[in-house]
Amino acid sequence: MTAQDVIDEVREQLNDMSEQSDNYRFSDAEMLRAVTDANYQLAGDRKDLLLTAAGAYEVIVDITTTGQTLFFESNMRSALSHFVSQIILTKDSEDDQNMKLAGFHLNKYNSLI
Repeated sequence: MTAQDVIDEVREQLNDMSEQSDNYRFSDAEMLRAVTDANYQLAGDRKDLLLTAAGAYEVIVDITTTGQTLFFESNMRSALSHFVSQIILTKDSEDDQNMKLAGFHLNKYNSLI
């Protein structure tokens, strides 16, 4: 699973779809920062997912490109995408509707992890 896989799901959840990438409401750079934050959040919430067969813990790194492979398995994509959606929506905290949607996405993330 790549960062782009998560970003694509987030764009669908937020209805941020466009034929041209310069028409997105949220830039890839914004999305990548949110994917990085979501990665760290999931790592903190589910430390068991980081445990290797040798008994060591994997190290989570910043996500800097859309093609970068994420550590987590694809079954965590929906959880990550909901957390990213929550992050993106809370950036416009003046908008009550966005805050309600952010709450929905945070609850969905919590139910999936």
